Amino acid sequence: MELTPLPDVIKNAPVQTSTAGTDHQVQRAIIELRTIGYAMQRLGRTARPELAYRCQRVGDEVINILRDNFGEGIL
Repeated sequence: MELTPLPDVIKNAPVQTSTAGTDHQVQRAIIELRTIGYAMQRLGRTARPELAYRCQRVGDEVINILRDNFGEGIL
């Protein structure tokens, strides 16, 4: 597979950095990842059968990994 180079406008765009502390950034990342996990679980119930099982499994794993590493309180 050949990769297409990014247009110059994207390559030269300024990178935004967060001014939030790292604890806040971690919390935000956990919330975003949890949202993705729940979305995958939902797709596990609504996607076509060939994808549903995989979506459910990925969603469950994401939620379980978060729970195992950060506990129930953060979720």
